[in-house]
Formats: sequence, C-alpha cells, structure tokens
Amino acid sequence: MAEPGSSVGANTQGEFEAITHFLKRAMGLQGIPTGRLRKFHRTAGRPGERSLREWLEDFEEIVFLLDRTAKEKARVMVEHLAGLAKEETMCLPAKKRDTVKEAQKTLELCFT
Repeated sequence: MAEPGSSVGANTQGEFEAITHFLKRAMGLQGIPTGRLRKFHRTAGRPGERSLREWLEDFEEIVFLLDRTAKEKARVMVEHLAGLAKEETMCLPAKKRDTVKEAQKTLELCFT
C-alpha cells in the first residue's frame, strides 16, 4: 500500500486522466477548449459579435488543429452554434448535417 504523499497516487491520477481523455476522444466528446470559439448566434449586430464570415474563419483555424474525422468536425461546428443558426442546421437531413461544407452552405444562405 502506498504511503500518503508518495508518487503512486499521482501516477494513478495521471493514468486516470489519460484514460478519461482517451475515452472522451474516442467517443467524440472532447471538443474545442472552452473560450477558444464562441458560439455563433446570428449576424453581427452588436459590438463584439462576430459576423458569420469571421466566425467561420475562427472555426477553420481552430478545427484545423483537431485530429478529427470530417463527421466529427461537422458535429463540433453544430455544437458551437446557438439559436437560429443551430436550428437551421438541425433542420438539415443527418447526412448533410454531418458535413462541414453543407452546414456552412446553410449558414451562409441564412446569415449573409
């Protein structure tokens, strides 16, 4: 049994975090780190709000760094939409909603 303050507990915690990270990633639950990409709601109207074009540029820049399949990237995109933007993409058939290109076309049609 490990003594209090020994490194065994730290190793176990580190292993637990590594396994948790792996499982989240395997299940597609690990998304963009909080604060990296704000949710897109609609066209920019108030100070500080990003236009669709700006938001899409931010999305592309961040999602490029993720080691994900195209379908997972599309899911990340939909997860970072809110309000009417999310509703519009959720109305797409699942096959179209699972591609970034189709979701982006819908957003551009509605919000530009």
